[in-house]
Amino acid sequence: GVVSQRRLFEQLALERLENALHSAQTERDRLRLETHLKLALDLGGAGSWEYQHDEDSHTCSDGVLRIIGCSADGAPRQLAEWIERVHPDDRHVLATAVRRIEQEGIQSQVIEYRVRHEDGHWLWVEDRSCVTERHADGRPRITAGVLSDISARQKDRQQINRQNRALRMMSGIAQALIRQSDERQMLMEVCSVIVDIGGYHRAWIGEALPDADKSIRPVAHSDGEEGYIASLDLSWGELPSGQGPAGRAVRSGEPCIVQDIESDASFSPWRAIARADGYSSLTALPLHVGSKVSGLLLVYSARPHCFNEAEVSLLENLAGEIALSMGMLRSRQALAQNEAMLLQAQRLARIGHFTFDAATDTLTG
Repeated sequence: GVVSQRRLFEQLALERLENALHSAQTERDRLRLETHLKLALDLGGAGSWEYQHDEDSHTCSDGVLRIIGCSADGAPRQLAEWIERVHPDDRHVLATAVRRIEQEGIQSQVIEYRVRHEDGHWLWVEDRSCVTERHADGRPRITAGVLSDISARQKDRQQINRQNRALRMMSGIAQALIRQSDERQMLMEVCSVIVDIGGYHRAWIGEALPDADKSIRPVAHSDGEEGYIASLDLSWGELPSGQGPAGRAVRSGEPCIVQDIESDASFSPWRAIARADGYSSLTALPLHVGSKVSGLLLVYSARPHCFNEAEVSLLENLAGEIALSMGMLRSRQALAQNEAMLLQAQRLARIGHFTFDAATDTLTG
């Protein structure tokens, strides 16, 4: 009996030792996998996070804190603290994702939004989340995720989108310039293309008149802008109405840009109109027809600071094409008018042009 008990104790001890060794091996495997995961996330510029729904506890890894430039002491601990870091225009994206997990039973999803870095600038991030534990009734208990900095990728994507938009806009305008033989109809279509394809808030073209007040007369605009255009009283002279971007662009022959209507002091006389209309920035580009500035193109954006160097360069090229087409169209019209007047004069004088072909001994005219 004593031997049997001893063997039983030995067997139990052996099993406990094996269980302890297995647990230790499992823990080593877990730590090794965590290390591999951390290395992979660090290599990809990413970090992991975990959210416990019942406790409203948000935990960020060192990788996430590194992305947002935050110390461990300042790390967001609750969902509301994380949402506070999200760009105001993107908070609905994160709110919708949380609602889908908590109310619709979504298991995993991928979203993109902007989050504020500790130094104040905005980062684009990709947030991949998955519910790892649920209650018996299906409610999420723990959601885990991986956050990646995709600012560079987003910048490349935006650059490609801008280039594609520019190509579509230039193509549409080229077709309008070729297709239309009436100048006003041509310019009206150009303005519509700038708004519909270019994505701008408004566009219109004005003529710089040589009258006493040096008035700027609108001649073409995008659809639905009659009311706004009619309310304008602009000049390219030294009058108060000529101190805005339109007047300065005609006088200088250079683009005049208002990046933010709220902070540009020169735009104060038109600020109330701009607020009511919903635009925040604009650029006025002179139209050089022949050797003089005969008009201008005005383009408006709903976003402040929309007109960066690349955008202005694109619009300058566009204005150059418009002015060139206007000049060619006017030259053709002047030539046709001169030919018609010459023909009328010939008829009145009963003279004409004759061509003699010596080879065939024929006279035509």
